[in-house]
Amino acid sequence: MVLTTVAGYVFASMSEPRRWPVPWVFSVLILPLGVYTGFITTPLPFLLSKAGVQVEAIARITGLISFKRSAIELDDVVPAVW
Repeated sequence: MVLTTVAGYVFASMSEPRRWPVPWVFSVLILPLGVYTGFITTPLPFLLSKAGVQVEAIARITGLISFKRSAIELDDVVPAVW
């Protein structure tokens, strides 16, 4: 990449082809979503049941927490369809 300075600003020329990120970077980017979803669906209900919370309450809590992620997905899908 060739850097050019004009009026104090540095510009990069596109003389070299663009380099794409390596594939493992995308797994790091999606990791927080996996941890969030995994915790909601597996250990959270288990820990709540061990604490003596009723099954109906566990389902309600898990559903409410999961609704946030579903709403985000709908926010992405609905404008694309319309």
